[in-house]
Amino acid sequence: MRARSSSGKFSFQGETKENPRNLFFWGDDPKIKHRLQLAGAAFPGLAVSFPETLPGDGFCCDAGGLRVIPASALAAGVSCRAEDPPTLAYGPIEYMAQAFLCGCADYLVEPWLPEELFLRCNKMRDIYRINFPGCTVRYTPFALFSRHKVLPLSLPEFLLLKTFTQRLNTPIARGELFRILGYTPGKNSPRLVDAHICLLRKKLASCCSEPENSLKNNPIRQVRGMGYGLWNTM
Repeated sequence: MRARSSSGKFSFQGETKENPRNLFFWGDDPKIKHRLQLAGAAFPGLAVSFPETLPGDGFCCDAGGLRVIPASALAAGVSCRAEDPPTLAYGPIEYMAQAFLCGCADYLVEPWLPEELFLRCNKMRDIYRINFPGCTVRYTPFALFSRHKVLPLSLPEFLLLKTFTQRLNTPIARGELFRILGYTPGKNSPRLVDAHICLLRKKLASCCSEPENSLKNNPIRQVRGMGYGLWNTM
């Protein structure tokens, strides 16, 4: 199951042979393409195609699709905008950090097998994108991305966002978030959760063109007596 937010609202839909998710792969090696075509038979939920035009040069990818690009494409100027479908890059390990900073949702280190690529793509979800009034935000383990800016994310902030988007519209108790962040009762203050969420809400708001209005309509909300959660505000 995956969360889809292309219409501004989150829904859930499964990928099947009759309803596959499009995977667009860019690469110059014909052997890799042939191996992907052969291995693809074992993954009927993914429909693989091989566009000739790099994304950003006139190619339009559907909102439910996945993009797989070489790390060299990022160096050539291909961007991963907040409103784009999730992107997986592949290449040498030296380019991994830069790929995440550019907005990629995942990175595959060479050498890799087609089965590994398909398994990674099956795990990739649109939970990496958040829509709320006046703003679309994409996040990776290292940063928040929007049309207006890029902001760094700490590990606790990433873990909070990931937890909230996996359990959309559901309040999560502070104690549970405390454990998810790896803190120890008696050693760390439970208020650390509140501090991280406060900073995270400010970062989400500042990614938008109207930060003050976005802070009031922030998707991260507190439900008294129940905890914090991420609400679809569209």
